[in-house]
Amino acid sequence: MSMSLEAAAQVMREAMRETVKRHSLWYLIQGGLMVVAGILALVFPAISSVAVVVFLGWLLIVSGILQAISLIGARHVPHFWLQLVSVVLFIIVWAISVSVWKVRRIEDRWNAMLSNEPTR
Repeated sequence: MSMSLEAAAQVMREAMRETVKRHSLWYLIQGGLMVVAGILALVFPAISSVAVVVFLGWLLIVSGILQAISLIGARHVPHFWLQLVSVVLFIIVWAISVSVWKVRRIEDRWNAMLSNEPTR
């Protein structure tokens, strides 16, 4: 039983239409939440920048760990050493981003102590 390319494309289009119809409310909710998150990021840039740094830091450390785990039994794969260098770079960039964030928090507290302002 073979199907022509046009018939297969038609089946795929119908399946996609049905899926979008079935989940359209969730797409609208997701779009609305993303608009609200974008507006909040514009209104509170300091908070959103810290959130982005923390998110990217965790993303880098998790992806570095997962890549390192995948390399444990794969010493004979092509470009093993390049992937190992990539893991080390992920971890270094994560450490730098976390340390920069912590240094900024310490500087904020120090400046607040010097100016007798309440800390956040």
